Amino acid sequence: MRVAPEWFSIDDPNSLRLIYGPGNGFTKSDWYYGFGHPDPKLFTLFSDRNPERHAAQRRKLGSAYTLSTLVSYEPFVDNCIDILITRFQELAQAGIEVDVGHWLQCYAFDVIGEITVS
Repeated sequence: MRVAPEWFSIDDPNSLRLIYGPGNGFTKSDWYYGFGHPDPKLFTLFSDRNPERHAAQRRKLGSAYTLSTLVSYEPFVDNCIDILITRFQELAQAGIEVDVGHWLQCYAFDVIGEITVS
């Protein structure tokens, strides 16, 4: 649907790759400025509206998110799951009430630590 001159609102899931895929010729809208770095001379991968600079930054990070790389992280995640389950079992056996949100935040922190530092 056309919202304004050169502005469109599209809600067709089949159009996602065409619109948001690399090398599509579409640039990000001004909406992304709100997510940018406070210093206008600096940029973030998410908010950068310059297609060439965004592509260059994406290439630097892309290999960290390939399926084979993500699968290689699985043992680290499994280790943290085992620790979390053990702690939950210990707390349950002791009858201790827990804040699950806090424990899941700790779990996420541990997973990130295992993947990035171990």
